[in-house]
Amino acid sequence: MRVAARSVVRSPADGRASGGGQTAGVLVKDRYTVYPGAPVPACDGFRVTACEAEDKRDPKRSLIALVCGHGLPIRSTVAGTLMAADAPGLMRIVDQVVVDWPPASAKIPIVLYDRPGPVRAMNALTDTIRPIAEPELIARIIKPIAGALGELQAHGITHRAIRPDNIFFNDARGGIATLGDCVTVPPGMGQPAVVETIESGQCRPEGRGPGTFGDDLYAFAVTALFLHLGYNPLATVDDNSMLISKMELGSYNALVGDHRLSPTMLEFFRGLLNDDPLKRWGIADVSQWLDGRHVTIPVPKPEVRASRAFKFQGRDFYTPRGLAHAMARKWDGVAKTIKESDIDAWVRRALESPDLASAIASNIQIANYPTKDPKLAEELLVARTCFALDPYGPIRYQGVAAMPDGFGAALAVAVGERGESRVFSDILIHDVPRYWFEVERSFDSEQAAMDKTFAQLRAFVQSADYGQGIERCLYELNPTLPCQSPLIRDEYVTEPAKLLGALDRKSKRGDSRTLPVDRHIAAFVAARLNMDFEAHLKAMSQTHERDKAVLGMLNFLATLQYRFGPKKLPGLSAWFGALSVPMIGSYYSRHTRKELETEVPRLVRRGQLTDLYNLFENPEERARDRDGYQAAVQAYSEASKEVQDLEVAGGARAETAHQIGQQAAALASTLIALVTLVGVFMFSL
Repeated sequence: MRVAARSVVRSPADGRASGGGQTAGVLVKDRYTVYPGAPVPACDGFRVTACEAEDKRDPKRSLIALVCGHGLPIRSTVAGTLMAADAPGLMRIVDQVVVDWPPASAKIPIVLYDRPGPVRAMNALTDTIRPIAEPELIARIIKPIAGALGELQAHGITHRAIRPDNIFFNDARGGIATLGDCVTVPPGMGQPAVVETIESGQCRPEGRGPGTFGDDLYAFAVTALFLHLGYNPLATVDDNSMLISKMELGSYNALVGDHRLSPTMLEFFRGLLNDDPLKRWGIADVSQWLDGRHVTIPVPKPEVRASRAFKFQGRDFYTPRGLAHAMARKWDGVAKTIKESDIDAWVRRALESPDLASAIASNIQIANYPTKDPKLAEELLVARTCFALDPYGPIRYQGVAAMPDGFGAALAVAVGERGESRVFSDILIHDVPRYWFEVERSFDSEQAAMDKTFAQLRAFVQSADYGQGIERCLYELNPTLPCQSPLIRDEYVTEPAKLLGALDRKSKRGDSRTLPVDRHIAAFVAARLNMDFEAHLKAMSQTHERDKAVLGMLNFLATLQYRFGPKKLPGLSAWFGALSVPMIGSYYSRHTRKELETEVPRLVRRGQLTDLYNLFENPEERARDRDGYQAAVQAYSEASKEVQDLEVAGGARAETAHQIGQQAAALASTLIALVTLVGVFMFSL
């Protein structure tokens, strides 16, 4: 088979020498060596780079390492499961590990694979290759990949990365197809929209979720079709127009078009490109078809099409699903269109759907109720109208489009790459997912569980306390996501047991005035451990009282040290020692404060956070300090009262003396006057 641009994978010995020297390798688990300076671009994945790797126990074994330096959540649980999987059509995972990666000066995950075949089926979806004939297509591609999908289904996991440029052939002249990597980015994120179902294609790539086995089979069919035709028939069509075409014509007609297929291949593609997930072929149907037995092809349910168009943004729409997609893409100003247009009348008459018309009319009526937040009412009107028009579409709100099981990955990308989570908080606070679940559709146990999860997330995001908020939602929805705190993000901490070691190392190069626990660390631990941290989290949340917040953080981390170790944390202890001023200052007694200041350096050297916490929060010492303070306050109050009494009494005596003085002076004056009068009278005689 010839391809537009052949991708030849180098041998293990190629590319390690640089300037006559040997590229330094990274030792993994004392067994594997990964060479950062020996890239293998022919094996690169979506947003991950491939490097050469060796197995010390088996030097002849050919390996590659996919380096996940993107900071996105990876499917580590799926990788662990696939290490035990064994199918010819699957690229075998050898191991996964977090390593110190010199080029990034940080810890990052890598996934070790057996090196795939030397040729990709297509290097890009815009390529043109020689069409693969039916017998070759079935033998070299459909059979091995169907076997791989059967193996995945047996393990209960989806691949979500089936596309022409992620399929490798084990021989430069052809050979058997092998599915490439599916664990190094969130499920479905690397998929071109054209190979995804209509529902998934409308999502943000990171918000597609693990989906179903039917999603994998659909992508498998699209991939096989492109290889059978030798090119992508929609390569020149933008994603929006492509999706509208699928919605209005059906996926089979939009993708196959006028191409003539054999009856055998027509049966295969019609079975797997059915847009109704309940009628789409399963892996058992594919196996039956491969055995040459007839498989019923369900007649696709034609998309509901209006007798006349609804004009929106200068374009005519005949299907409710297409209209919902267009409204979700535009969003701003759509509420006005819904309110002022005759959309409910169009649905009732042109689509002949009175129930849907009534639902939309009810939504408009609710949005028109007087409210304190008319802007919010309009946002919810657009969301609920989109849900009603397209019940199987994603959760859509203010530019976010994600399936319920992809909401967590979409949030992780928004937080990790854009530092923006406001829209996701709004979605949860305003209970947008509940409106999605309320729309009439098949509501299975899995969706019921997700509905309960979103209700719990809403409670988290409405709290401003440490350990709650959107950060808690992030870790609840992404069980394998490392802690995203800026303090330790480069340490790739995936479990609380490794948190203290990372913080201890951070203390040696960080600002000791920074608090050692932020909202991310608190939420990460609260989500990962089934422990009662409520008192600790409440204390940490008192940021207006720094002594209580720091003491709460010390208690929080001391609890982790008691449970997980290590026994000594000199760096982290010194960090709290530098933050001890407000905790020491919370005592009233100058003598006690002096004793604490003397004791802190000794306990810091011991490296045990519990000792520091007990020093600062000794109940008996607190009681004595409090009692002493209250006694001092009482004594001061009594002394002040006595002084006041003396001052009052002194003033009264002065007044009395003044009055007596005045009286004495008056009496003296009277006596003097009387003596004078007597004298004058006697003299006159």
